[in-house]
Amino acid sequence: MKFLIFNFQFSIILLVLSFLVFPTVANAQEFSLGIYPPIIQVDAQPPAVVRVPIILQNQSESPVSLHFVLRPFKPSDKENGEIEYIDKTSDYDRIFEKLQIRDGDISKKQFNLAAKQKKDLVLTLTLPKQLSASDYYFSIIFISEGSDTKDLNRSTSVGGIAMNVLLATGEKKMPTGSILDFKAPLFVTKGPVPFKVRVQNENNHYITTEGRVEIKNVFGQKIGRVDLLPLNVLAKARRFLTDKEGLSSLGIPQVVWPEKFLLGAYTADLTVSLSDQGPILKESITFFAFPIELILGLVVILVTIIFIYQRLKLKTNS
Repeated sequence: MKFLIFNFQFSIILLVLSFLVFPTVANAQEFSLGIYPPIIQVDAQPPAVVRVPIILQNQSESPVSLHFVLRPFKPSDKENGEIEYIDKTSDYDRIFEKLQIRDGDISKKQFNLAAKQKKDLVLTLTLPKQLSASDYYFSIIFISEGSDTKDLNRSTSVGGIAMNVLLATGEKKMPTGSILDFKAPLFVTKGPVPFKVRVQNENNHYITTEGRVEIKNVFGQKIGRVDLLPLNVLAKARRFLTDKEGLSSLGIPQVVWPEKFLLGAYTADLTVSLSDQGPILKESITFFAFPIELILGLVVILVTIIFIYQRLKLKTNS
């Protein structure tokens, strides 16, 4: 799919795997909405005009009337991909002033969708030359008419749905970052084994991480691998990484090796790439496994067999 740009070159990536825990469908009491893409990433050199196709769909049996609001955000202190909405700055005012959502050739603020109707729209970003070289993060939130915008939470409102934009302006250099945490329980009795993986983006622009955890046994043989989800880490932010199974009961993202029977010493090797071009970060840890419950069970069975054997032997001798 190609997008248009004037004056300067830009690149844009549409991700299905979002950097946030955002749903692509929002349910309300009487209707539900779908939006694609849920995340838009734009790299641009102002002045520029960026056009991005988007799809807004009414998935309910009733017509809906929607309008959109714009909210800048930053990463939350929880480091789990959640966001916090913030006040606008003058640069955000410049971006929002020229932002349009077009239905055909018409720029609209309000959208009426019949039951099950899908609209093909175009998001247009006109970036002025005086825009500071930086990252800008904001949500475009489609909400039902009459909803109170003061009640907007991190992703949706009552009767609404959010699409998030990561806009990077200016020259992007090679990413820099570090692995802050790579931990697992030192001793386990059985699997699955949870790993805590946390990275820091030391760059002035967002990055998209990829990676894996490989597990080796005491003989150095690779016996397991867990692929990390591609995740966005915003500028100067920290974030826990995870795999597709990795939310703990406490809501902290984890990387989980699902192997259940474990015995001996294991080495886990973490590899994280900060972009398609690198750099690649690596770290290793060791943990030990001893199936105490299984061993105790076998001991109990063995003791029981010996006891029964002794009783039978005594009866035979008597």
